[in-house]
Amino acid sequence: MKHALFLQSEIADPFAIYTQQQTSNPVYWDAHNGIWAVYSYAACKTILDSSSAWIPPLPVVTNAPAANLIRSQLARLSNTSQHASARETALQLYRQYTRVNIPALMQTLLGNETETDWVQAVCKKLPVLYLLKGLGVTNDDSAFILDNMPLLTQLMLSRDTLTQPSVINHIYEPAAKYVPPGVGVISNLIGLLIQAYDAGRATSPLAAGHMRA
Repeated sequence: MKHALFLQSEIADPFAIYTQQQTSNPVYWDAHNGIWAVYSYAACKTILDSSSAWIPPLPVVTNAPAANLIRSQLARLSNTSQHASARETALQLYRQYTRVNIPALMQTLLGNETETDWVQAVCKKLPVLYLLKGLGVTNDDSAFILDNMPLLTQLMLSRDTLTQPSVINHIYEPAAKYVPPGVGVISNLIGLLIQAYDAGRATSPLAAGHMRA
């Protein structure tokens, strides 16, 4: 295996790779990306709970105060002690959600096309759009956030790779209109959007073909 990072939709059988790595390389050094890959939950938990574990400081992005603020609050980049409060914040968002008409969202995404790239048209958008519509986000704000999801995912990287930090600042403003006040709530929403987008990108190749009417 050349490197440990890949989308599941790019690999014919990603689970076979995970199984093989757990057996032959449970802790694998990926020289291409400069990271260690750990292939079992137990090993990951042992490492993260260790008193010797070192979480590097988050990079500071120049001229992007909102990006720095959001990144500092994201649960996936936080220490264990912050996870409980982050989960409670997420529950605040779930309590605010209203039921969404999924067939209507699908119709919006698919339109009347007779041939559709399922991953591009639906998988990358439906989970994010579902979250946004559940919070009552307008069509214009939803479209803006959807278009800029690839930039939002850069917040999860441990190094400063933000290509357009000003866009992150602009996303913070519309997001703040639909959730209770507080940096933690807004950051939690953005974290959920990133997870939803990542889940769609990793869609199985079985769903990645062209859909014909």
